[in-house]
Amino acid sequence: NPPTTQNGNLFTGLAAGTYDITVTSDRGCFTTQTITIDEPNALDAAITDVTDFACNMNNAVQSASIEVTITAGTGTPSYTYSVNGGAFIPTAGNVFTYTVTTAGNYDIIVKDSNGCTYTLPTQTINPLPTITDVSVAQITEITCNNDEVARVTVTGGSGDFSFELLPTGSAIVQAPGAATYTADFTLTAPGSYTFRVTDNVTGCYFTTAPYNVAPYDLIEVVATAVTPVTCYGDSDGVMEIEVTNYIGNYSYEVFNSNGTTTSITNTGVAPGVQSISGLPAGNFYVVITATDTPFCDDTTNTITIGSPNAILNLVETNNINANCNIGAQVTVSASGGNGGYTYAFVEDGAAVNPGDYSTSASDILDPATNLNWDVWVKDAMDCTYKIDVVIAEDPMPTVSLPAYADDQCTSNGTSYTFTATGTGVAPIKYSIGNGFQSSGTFT
Repeated sequence: NPPTTQNGNLFTGLAAGTYDITVTSDRGCFTTQTITIDEPNALDAAITDVTDFACNMNNAVQSASIEVTITAGTGTPSYTYSVNGGAFIPTAGNVFTYTVTTAGNYDIIVKDSNGCTYTLPTQTINPLPTITDVSVAQITEITCNNDEVARVTVTGGSGDFSFELLPTGSAIVQAPGAATYTADFTLTAPGSYTFRVTDNVTGCYFTTAPYNVAPYDLIEVVATAVTPVTCYGDSDGVMEIEVTNYIGNYSYEVFNSNGTTTSITNTGVAPGVQSISGLPAGNFYVVITATDTPFCDDTTNTITIGSPNAILNLVETNNINANCNIGAQVTVSASGGNGGYTYAFVEDGAAVNPGDYSTSASDILDPATNLNWDVWVKDAMDCTYKIDVVIAEDPMPTVSLPAYADDQCTSNGTSYTFTATGTGVAPIKYSIGNGFQSSGTFT
């Protein structure tokens, strides 16, 4: 560079380097001295950490921040910085942090004590990706065949979430990964459930309103004995079942009280009363199974179908033969059944009409009509039983006399004696016109 000549002794605006300074007097005398001018290293800085908006453990939003580090040995301390053209703010050292309260672009300039500046690249602070809503929807309704499935869906946020079923004990957590906004939870019992979704990027969370799983296994069935067995050993008893707290179709099966099936099955529709017939005497319960949602079953109370204590029976207690004066006298005796007995005496094989029955357990039967008779008994429930009765007739009496001669005389001219022999039903009595006697000898 060409030399600079001036009258003053102060040189300004010099760049770093080595300079020869010559001083010349008015007489032309001079002297020269070499001087070196140094310069500091160029000011340098970098953004070393950026913290985006986030939430603390109490879910309160925390400010974002930008951390700047001034490279050691550059520029001339002390330093100041300016953000987006604002006033310069002193730093406490080579590292400073700027707190950001509003999302946007931030231009930071660092300046040293010599006024040298360094402009950092524009730093963008994004808005907090707020979770705006979390909804819970039923995917599968709980029934006796399956659990409830609820789907939790997030609106907003960063796209990377943890889903929690808040605990009564320990939480159930799902972390499906980035860009997944839903998670399904299996709920095994009725109750109130609360879910929390945490944004894995920001730490912010959203807690849902309670999600209720309503009670579902409510079906109830009550059995009532309606009609006992009519006749001992029959299977015409009737019971009823009433299903409540359920609307829909069902199937049922009748069991003996010892747990064995009666093989009586059918279907019904609730609500309402279902009649079940064809039951023998005994103790029974019914198991019903809903064939519509919620597909639950229930068991009734045990009921008793009554019956007569013993089978209706009839025995012949008296059978007196007919004779020339009266028919055969037959008496019977009934037992078992339902009481209230009536009786019918008809010829063997003849049909019995309602009018044939009477309350009398005895009858006089004509052997001239038939020797074989059917005797029926009917109880208060119209159960019947028959026995065969055979009647007989006593033989007519006969008498025989010894041979005699009508001109026969006694040897001494006194009385005549003969003896008659009779047959018939004892005791046999004899008479020759003067009253009956036990002996068959007459004089």
